[in-house]
Amino acid sequence: MVFEERSFVLPEPGFTHRWQLRIAEELNAEKAKQQLRSTWMFLGATTGAAFLVLLILSIRFFSSIQNPTEVFISSVTFVAGILNMTETIQKALFPLLEVIVLSVPTLWWLFLVLSAILLTMVLMFSIFRVVRTRRVSL
Repeated sequence: MVFEERSFVLPEPGFTHRWQLRIAEELNAEKAKQQLRSTWMFLGATTGAAFLVLLILSIRFFSSIQNPTEVFISSVTFVAGILNMTETIQKALFPLLEVIVLSVPTLWWLFLVLSAILLTMVLMFSIFRVVRTRRVSL
């Protein structure tokens, strides 16, 4: 006889489950690779666009400067304006804070401080639990 007939061999027990797991793992790995690739592409595109905008703004800025003393004088004027604004805010804010401190009862301040301490402790405990259980390094 030229052709021998063989019996059908059954797969090992659990083969279909292992095969489905392997396919799912391959799909997850491919999806993670695709996500990483698109993340890097997005990061590269936004970085490139930021550098392009910086280049255009730098060219426009340096072409508009006649001499460097203009830049120095405008920078000093800008810093002086910011300092003047902070002084004005300080003059307006301190009397308001004095009124608030005196008008709010002491028991309320105690409650606010204890609440802030309690919320800080809850936050620290939550961070400790996340770092400890998942072994994440911050």
